[in-house]
Amino acid sequence: MKPIFLVLVSFGFCLGALQAGAAEREDAQVGAATHALLLRTGLKLSQDPAHLARVERVGRALEARIQDTVIPPRFGKLPTKPFPFRFFVVADEDVNAFALPGGYVYVNTGILGTLHSDDELAGVMGHEMTHSWHRHGIVLDREEEKSAGRSNLGMAGVVLGSLILRLPVDTIFGLFTLPQLLAAGHLSAWSRNAERDADAGGVLLMRAAGYDPVGELTMLETLAMERMMRPEINYGIYATHPLEMDRVRSVKRQIEALGLPIHRRATNGSLALALGSAEGCTALSLAGRRVLCAEDSPVRAFAAVLDRQLDGDLRLHEVRVEGAQLVVADTNRLSLESAEAAARAQRAIRFELWAALLRSPQTFETAGDRK
Repeated sequence: MKPIFLVLVSFGFCLGALQAGAAEREDAQVGAATHALLLRTGLKLSQDPAHLARVERVGRALEARIQDTVIPPRFGKLPTKPFPFRFFVVADEDVNAFALPGGYVYVNTGILGTLHSDDELAGVMGHEMTHSWHRHGIVLDREEEKSAGRSNLGMAGVVLGSLILRLPVDTIFGLFTLPQLLAAGHLSAWSRNAERDADAGGVLLMRAAGYDPVGELTMLETLAMERMMRPEINYGIYATHPLEMDRVRSVKRQIEALGLPIHRRATNGSLALALGSAEGCTALSLAGRRVLCAEDSPVRAFAAVLDRQLDGDLRLHEVRVEGAQLVVADTNRLSLESAEAAARAQRAIRFELWAALLRSPQTFETAGDRK
């Protein structure tokens, strides 16, 4: 692959040359030219049939609704001429996805491995498709052209290229002079608005296509946890993306405003319940861990109620023991063979609840949630 600098500047010139040559040229032509550039500079596409089929299936379901769904741009503008979408899987283990003008959408194999459901994949793809549909790349390029001129060597292309490649800001800072940094700060504010618009548009598109918008929320929460485990410097006005927890809170507010329930377990696979046959009893497992085994009918009734309780805000202290009875939130009770068996089940359920809390970004963002 060419050095990062050459890839980003080439990206900038690709957009710049097309815009300079024909200001109203169709988005698809810009996308096609940039797609060819990325392939020439080392982008490797996966041919894995399972990955390709999954991305294509979810992408086509979203595409079927994007033209007849009202997704008003908060940033950018709708295309003057509709275009078809093209979906690709990139053979790269980085947790990333990106889109180009004209409907070119790319999903890395790395992010596919972190997603727990098609709802989360739809969250990723709906976000990226909104970037393309609302013409964010073209608008960013034209904003740079108006504010700084082409003397900045396609600064918007460089900034947009860094967004696409998801490079840390410090990786590209060394490429800029002081005047270019000032322009980059201005453009980064625009690019953050583009990210917020893509988040909001993704929620609306998912809902229209029959996917659970909570998938976008849980996907963003996963990204937030990754950032917390690998903290980076906050570059303020030079940051090209809003911080993930800001995006989490914004998407959560949007879903609540739509009157939709937020059941994370349905989209991120956490705290999944399962019933199975064992010797002389029915076993109940939580998050893949067997927690108890008892008579079939009572276990099934207990599990049905527990499933609803887990969708709520079940607390550790609400799982307790009364003799040989396991009690959850006072109302859900199951008699087991002994007090010891009830205590083991209590410990197992509490452990999985605690583990789920540790995987949740809200656990580390209580101060931010009070704002």
